[in-house]
Amino acid sequence: MQVERALSDIDTLYPDNALDVDGSILLRFGQGVKGVLCSSQIATGEENNLRLAVLRPHGRLEVAQENPNQLQFLQEGKPLTVIKPGYGFNLPQAREATKMPPGHPEGFFDAMGNIYRGVAKAINGLPVDAGAYPGIEAGVRGMRFVEAVLRSSRSGSVWVPV
Repeated sequence: MQVERALSDIDTLYPDNALDVDGSILLRFGQGVKGVLCSSQIATGEENNLRLAVLRPHGRLEVAQENPNQLQFLQEGKPLTVIKPGYGFNLPQAREATKMPPGHPEGFFDAMGNIYRGVAKAINGLPVDAGAYPGIEAGVRGMRFVEAVLRSSRSGSVWVPV
């Protein structure tokens, strides 16, 4: 899904700092889906705690960079399910993206390698799964998102279209 509108509060935090280092963003996607993005380069005590979560009425998926071999699936009234790479129950695209046997961490470095592999396949005319790497449209959409977030914050934290 693509972000349609954003409302942001971005801060430089210090008078002598021109860079945006901390922010919170409310997101609106299509079909009534909402999201929240919090980003900070000054979160005291955190390491590189990149976390992504998708919340739906039937459950929640979450992945954290500090635990790259775990995709957590939470459902109402059921125990936490932890999905790990390297097992036959994963989808074919996930199995192809996994280079190590179960129990060996892969993480961010390997995620970038998977993107490069997709690009190399495309350059060499080999079949490539949809979503194997971002194209120019994703890059343009990302820049529009950044511009909308900054415009929202600089306009007093108002909703703006992306």
